Amino acid sequence: MLMVVLAFAAVGLVARESGAAETKVVYHENWIIAGEHVGDFAALELGFFREEGLNVEINRGFGAVDTLKLVATGRIHFGRSVALSVILGRPTGIRARMVKMMMHKSPYGLAYIQGRGIRNPKDLEGKKIAIPAASSVLQLWPAFAQVAGVDRAKVQILNMDPGGLPASVAAGSVDASDSWLTSLPAFEDAAQKVGQKAAIFLWAEYGLKEIYGSAVVASDETIATQPDLVRRFVRAVSRGHAWAIEHPKAAIDHFMKRNPDRNRQLVERQWRYTVDLSFDGLSEKQGLGVMDVPKLRGLIDLVQKYLELKGKVTAEEIATNGFVQDLPAGVRFPKRVEF
Repeated sequence: MLMVVLAFAAVGLVARESGAAETKVVYHENWIIAGEHVGDFAALELGFFREEGLNVEINRGFGAVDTLKLVATGRIHFGRSVALSVILGRPTGIRARMVKMMMHKSPYGLAYIQGRGIRNPKDLEGKKIAIPAASSVLQLWPAFAQVAGVDRAKVQILNMDPGGLPASVAAGSVDASDSWLTSLPAFEDAAQKVGQKAAIFLWAEYGLKEIYGSAVVASDETIATQPDLVRRFVRAVSRGHAWAIEHPKAAIDHFMKRNPDRNRQLVERQWRYTVDLSFDGLSEKQGLGVMDVPKLRGLIDLVQKYLELKGKVTAEEIATNGFVQDLPAGVRFPKRVEF
């Protein structure tokens, strides 16, 4: 591990001594900045981007679908989206690919309040569910409804701002809400304020298990014309992700320094879920960030089966491992530290 650190330090030293101007990079997260993004801010605060000659601006996103479109059209350099959105977007002309997987396990779910008539997915019929229009959860909703036996015609879907979802569910304005597992702590806190308990239907428990979560995406054009830029960015992000897994408390310190308005306890709980979602059996063998081609093909098959995929899509069109497979072992295989 020491050799890896020294090697990266040497790269940064060369970049600084060369006097070369830093490359400005705009990076959008998938949604509101939260505990899921601790690793990105660790990379920023620790200078991992700077050591790669990058001046990175991290902004909140407005949904995986929106971020993907911004990347594909060249309005931003990189972003966090999801495999599902990349697959559905490809036949419609959205030319972007995943260059690093962040969540190897599926985070998808719906949050609700216990004791209000919802015990299983079938109970969602006749209820109101809040799912923002640019959310990949909305894209996957038809598949979940089908495998869980929910009549979609009997469910009212409302488009709401993600920031207000936990409070809306707690107050009963809606009965359930779009919620990745990483968002569950916010619903738990909102429910506790009104003397209730929040729960979640994890879609992986209803037949939608082999679905990747968030990933770093870049446009086909950027990958083709600026591969070195992609390589440097992915290297810095990967270092931040791995460092935060191995130094969770310090990483959260760095996150809070950049985002002082966030609730630290909430961020800690969100990061715990994020770390768990970062690992699965495949990532532990292949390394963090590496996308398994058979798993990608299985997800494409699932999309073709349950959703309206408008054309043929291959795994090679939606993802490349070329920027992660040669990362140092210490970055691909970090040691999980409990906190």
